[in-house]
Amino acid sequence: MNCSALIVTYNRLEKLKLTIANTVKLNFTAIVVVNNGSTDGTQAWLATLSDPRVIVLNLPSNSGGAGGFKAGSQYLCDNVDSDWVFFYDDDAWPESDALEKFAQLEKANCRVFTALVKDLQGQPCPMNMPFAKVPSSFMDTLRYIRNPAEFLPSVSRACAVQTVSFVGMII
Repeated sequence: MNCSALIVTYNRLEKLKLTIANTVKLNFTAIVVVNNGSTDGTQAWLATLSDPRVIVLNLPSNSGGAGGFKAGSQYLCDNVDSDWVFFYDDDAWPESDALEKFAQLEKANCRVFTALVKDLQGQPCPMNMPFAKVPSSFMDTLRYIRNPAEFLPSVSRACAVQTVSFVGMII
């Protein structure tokens, strides 16, 4: 199974260095880094990387996270033979056993996966949480405030979701 990483960065060089250091330890076929017009030395630092799996796309200006992921996705579709692509930002990376765990998942009838994104303290990142059910009314919103778990997918089994974040998405 060929898995690639797609990382988008903008002016967070120190965080990106940690992300790249952790990413190259994993068995990705390709690691595409989209530099979204950074002005903090990111382009020069990326040019020093020697891992042949690292492919750098330097965009002329910041097209935002969505624009960066679009550019990287298009590059991967056109140039890299990947079965699955792991999407994440310059301040995140998969756990050391993520590819092995992913390989064990049943993937029939699935087109997109979403991972539980955690911060460095091991706490879930609310802004990257998928929703199994999106609150669609005032009462739903109140129920969500009282009991968010009712709207979030299970972390221990596969289930359908209605929304995903770019960060933690696997296509």
